[in-house]
Amino acid sequence: MQFFTFSLLIFFICYANCAPKAGDCTADELKECTPLGNKLKAYMSRHEGYRLPPDVYQNCTILCGSITKCYNELKCNNAQELKEDFEIRCSKLEYLTASIHHCMNRFSNAVYQRTYECSEKYDFLTRDLTKKAQIYKDGQACFVEIAEKVCRAESVEYLKNKETYGKLVDFLTVKPDNGCRGPHHEFSSEQCKPVVNSLNDLKVDLEKVQINDPTLLKLIGRCKEAVACVNDACMYPMAQDIHDGCDVFQLVNTHYGRCLVNVGEKDLSKYACLEGKPIVDKNECLKADKKDCLKIVFEGECGKEAVKNFDEHFETHRRTTCRRASLMPK
Repeated sequence: MQFFTFSLLIFFICYANCAPKAGDCTADELKECTPLGNKLKAYMSRHEGYRLPPDVYQNCTILCGSITKCYNELKCNNAQELKEDFEIRCSKLEYLTASIHHCMNRFSNAVYQRTYECSEKYDFLTRDLTKKAQIYKDGQACFVEIAEKVCRAESVEYLKNKETYGKLVDFLTVKPDNGCRGPHHEFSSEQCKPVVNSLNDLKVDLEKVQINDPTLLKLIGRCKEAVACVNDACMYPMAQDIHDGCDVFQLVNTHYGRCLVNVGEKDLSKYACLEGKPIVDKNECLKADKKDCLKIVFEGECGKEAVKNFDEHFETHRRTTCRRASLMPK
């Protein structure tokens, strides 16, 4: 099972082109503000993934003030929603110009890999936000020490400043009441990437590995850590793939999973319920109506151990095959 990570995409929902609901402004009423928003988006998309140059940062800051003022003067519902969307977008400007997203990625990876001794004293990757706030306050010197090795100069300068560092700690540790949007959730996703990426470092031959193989158990433990992290990070891309992949590893470590591998190499023609068809087609969704037949085959070929907790294992098997089939090219 391979895991892929993708750059996080933040989509802007444009209400101006939609039919107005009760209490909403029309497109004509929004027309003074819309060009300002489009200009800001153009600036930010042009420098996506890179540090904002000082002149662009200044222009964006001015635009943010103008956009907020423009939408604030309109009292309709969608104007206030748009204002909130842009406030979240604008709250990231300071981090973009200091390359903080890039730095958090490098820092989190260094902490996870235990590359630098000082990080042993601080659980920077804890998901307990109250503990995290205190850890980052106490561990500023360690954060800066690591940043000096792995981050850009503008990031280090930002982290050394008491005021801007305090703002970062607030974003990292205070969960906003605005849905799954903004820097807090983006930073949470960055801190999950090291453990998710590390899943690829553990190589297991799923067709040959035995139950409770040490490497498989280590992979399952790592998977649980990754799943817990992405569950907290609502913006993590491809989170469902991680869940499905980890379910497969759990299934492989059962007699059901071992039997599934073994029966694939056997002559199963004696089982009339199969109607001469393969027991499982890897490219198709496992249908619920195959359940009883599969149970008969598994017990007949692999014994009663293979059908313990059969309903639970079958549902995991069915769910993962159906998702894989849904992603196959038609």
